[in-house]
Amino acid sequence: MDELPEDAATLRLTPLSAPGTVVPAAAEPVARRIAARPRAEWVDALRHLPMLAAGCVDDLVRLPPTSTGVLAALGPSAGHTAARALHVRAGADDLTAALAPARVTAEAEPAVDVVRALPDAVARRSVAVRVAAELGSRVAELLPLVEERLPAPGLESRAGAAAAVWRVTGRTHDTAP
Repeated sequence: MDELPEDAATLRLTPLSAPGTVVPAAAEPVARRIAARPRAEWVDALRHLPMLAAGCVDDLVRLPPTSTGVLAALGPSAGHTAARALHVRAGADDLTAALAPARVTAEAEPAVDVVRALPDAVARRSVAVRVAAELGSRVAELLPLVEERLPAPGLESRAGAAAAVWRVTGRTHDTAP
């Protein structure tokens, strides 16, 4: 990594579930070097090694939007500085960044604001389903939008809406079918 040119260095990530994937213990030395010198192209490798990512939060805060997923994965251990940075990013109508504060501070309002700001009703309902499925009862105010997706024409859309209703309310009697 040290020998890679600064402008051309990239890291190709392979999901840990892919066949032939290197075990995390073998990837740790590379991740340690990434944590020592975080760069936007490499930070996603830290998502599965939170102990290393926690040690370089200040650097990660300076690398949005690529570091958003890593900071969200740290949850509350990301700290106050990361929470502030994620709130600023959430204001830019970026749903991924808007969901991140809910993981770090349990505050769901940035994600709800992104849903409300969508100009198209169909998009608003679809995004509401995604947000509700991820954040559950913290976004109960989105339930009417989610319930509007229950009679959707596509089976996957209906199933996603039913799962989101369950996450928000625990209700299955009218959504399981």
